[in-house]
Amino acid sequence: MDVIGLLMNMIRIPSVSREEGNAADFLEGWMKDNDFAVRRLGNNLWAGSSPADGRPTVLLNTNAGTTIMADPETDD
Repeated sequence: MDVIGLLMNMIRIPSVSREEGNAADFLEGWMKDNDFAVRRLGNNLWAGSSPADGRPTVLLNTNAGTTIMADPETDD
């Protein structure tokens, strides 16, 4: 699966804030399947891979949860 396929699969998973379990499950499985060392605490994931010789190290940090938008007509 390429990066676009990964993103498309992630978008399909409901992940409202504090209910990101399914998204975390999916990402954890994907990372393990792609040889990342994964640690998990609740729905927080830490993953790493072996450094590539002579290549820069990259750190990615993201939030998999989403926020439901309020209806401006009915909510203050």
